[in-house]
Amino acid sequence: MKPAIYLITFLSFFVSKDKDIFSSKAIENRMVKVSTDLYANKYETSNAEYREFLDWLKENNEAMMDQARVHTEGWSQVVGLPYAKNYFDQESFDNYPVVNITYEGASAFCAWLTDRYNQSKKKKFQEVRFRLPTKDEWVAMALNGKHQARYYPWGGPYLKNRNGSYLANFFHVGNQDIKLDINDKTKTSIALEPQLDKNGLAKGATVFTAPVNSYVATGAGLYNLSGNAAEMLAEKGNTKGGSWGSSGYYLRIQAEDEFEGFEYSPYVGFRYVMEVIEE
Repeated sequence: MKPAIYLITFLSFFVSKDKDIFSSKAIENRMVKVSTDLYANKYETSNAEYREFLDWLKENNEAMMDQARVHTEGWSQVVGLPYAKNYFDQESFDNYPVVNITYEGASAFCAWLTDRYNQSKKKKFQEVRFRLPTKDEWVAMALNGKHQARYYPWGGPYLKNRNGSYLANFFHVGNQDIKLDINDKTKTSIALEPQLDKNGLAKGATVFTAPVNSYVATGAGLYNLSGNAAEMLAEKGNTKGGSWGSSGYYLRIQAEDEFEGFEYSPYVGFRYVMEVIEE
């Protein structure tokens, strides 16, 4: 992976004149229109956003804390990652996608954000509802109005651009690791070498999640729609888009869900959409 793809403005998502990341203006600036009365967050929900939600719960609804908490024990699936223990709590990871949360936690966040926005005095819309996207809505977001078959949300059939840089954050498997039966090409297998790299990850893995504003946005302005963190859907236990630990196949728009039935995972986060109820 070429280092150039990580040349982003550090914490540019959060550092602005408007320090309240949940002011109505800040929320509206993060949303892009994807269809009639439906907007989507440009980014996956970040640690900073979710942490502010949990801080509110501590003060106002402590009974919900257990349901909404971040399950840091989920990192036990990823052996040897040195900084996973502090991934959610450290400010240096503010701009990274929140993971290891449940469907109930993500839904509670959306309900809280709905109330917060609707109670604002300086808002563009009279009433909205934040929620998780349905599978059909997510696919529509990825297709961006294009009806012809497309592999990935960026529009092409390739995982790299013409300069050789990857277009998403996922598990890289090279030709040197693929075993193909020359007599029956439907039979393939992966022969990764067993050793771990310096980060404790299996050979071929990307280092970790990436900041939510990494890589190049889709034509609709959505970042990391495929890769980075697989995104929860309104249909409980289902995701789309693949993750930083997924092979490139699972980043396809129409790929099956490799996390179906999950409870929480270091590979799964969420992106909220905003449904306009009253303009």
